[in-house]
Amino acid sequence: MIKEKQISSILLILVFILTFTSYAYGMGFFKIQEPVYVNPLNVNKLITATPPLKPLPGIAIKKEDLPIKVEIPSTVFLNIWLDRAPGAVYMPGEEMTVYFTVKKDSYVQIYDITPDGKAKLIFPNMYIQDNFLKAGNVYAIPLPGWFKLRVTPPEGKEYLQAFASRRGNLLSAKEKRLIKTGVIPVLDVRVLTRKFNLLLDPMNKEDWSSAVVYFQVGLPKNMPQVKASVTQAPKVANTQVTTQPQAYPPVVVTPQVSPNQGQFTQIPEPVGGIAISSIPQGATVYVDGVKKGITPITLENIKAGSHKIKLELAGYKTQEENVYIPEGKITNVVYSLIPISKNGYIFIIDGVKGAKVYVDGKYKGHIPQSGNLKIALSPGYHNITLMKEGYNTWTRGVNIEAGQTVYIFPNS
Repeated sequence: MIKEKQISSILLILVFILTFTSYAYGMGFFKIQEPVYVNPLNVNKLITATPPLKPLPGIAIKKEDLPIKVEIPSTVFLNIWLDRAPGAVYMPGEEMTVYFTVKKDSYVQIYDITPDGKAKLIFPNMYIQDNFLKAGNVYAIPLPGWFKLRVTPPEGKEYLQAFASRRGNLLSAKEKRLIKTGVIPVLDVRVLTRKFNLLLDPMNKEDWSSAVVYFQVGLPKNMPQVKASVTQAPKVANTQVTTQPQAYPPVVVTPQVSPNQGQFTQIPEPVGGIAISSIPQGATVYVDGVKKGITPITLENIKAGSHKIKLELAGYKTQEENVYIPEGKITNVVYSLIPISKNGYIFIIDGVKGAKVYVDGKYKGHIPQSGNLKIALSPGYHNITLMKEGYNTWTRGVNIEAGQTVYIFPNS
């Protein structure tokens, strides 16, 4: 495709492997869904049509609890919040939406600070590289159809801390470079704290702002557990009733009864309940292999203890897990179902900038400045053609399988 091969194919493949490996290990908390195209988007794409949520009330964060400790600015013109109240629990695998807004035009960046002390830049990112926000708009990530934010371990308290600057972009040259190559910048939170204190110290406090929100990944380890207790049964017809020490969860205890007696006493079986929802709704729910209905559904009078929950919905992956149901409580569980991919992808690596891409003779776009372009295609055989004035036409046939990505190196 190019006039002369400036780089050997071996070096090109090594660069790709290193970049792809760094990207894969840099994901951590946020799993990003593969997009149709990898063209940087204008930040205006993030503006919500109407403000979907206002900040929900939650537990306030004390200054000493901030993950990145900075001097509080004299004015606060940045706000960030989630689709749940601050401090809410997100189970691994659930999706999240982050909302943010500024009262003054400014550059914004958002870091995810994980329980193990890593700070990961999630905005801007490879899909939205423009981080200059206009005042008064409510912005939201992820961008529907382009990527998703999915909660992953480790479990514990996690923070999203945002910074806004009116004087200029606070991103380092390295962060900008990694973003363009599709790698999420990751720093130790202590290093990031020193960086921001150096950047913000000489700045007028009217020109920058910081905001933070936190959430819990997984159930807190110190969450009180309600244990059912078994009381000793009364004596019946001169028959001494005894109970053995019970393991948790307790079992039903039935006292012995004399053969000539027609009455007995039984301790009720401990029961609880579970409310199951799914995104999207309409999934078939099975409890311990027995069909119970479709989501959303609330099931009561279920024996306290561990039960296998299974959800099935056409076009989505089946989800199964064991859920513990305590006595006397309704346990709320929400499942974010994962769609089964019906498409495959081609990923053009290091293509000639501006080259037009045709698939089976149909124009699909052009190679962006990054040189990388990803296109979703239906399963089957396709002809890929790249054309640009002054260059030889490049053509190749590829076989696409559902959920698979075929990498193309037109310069090798």
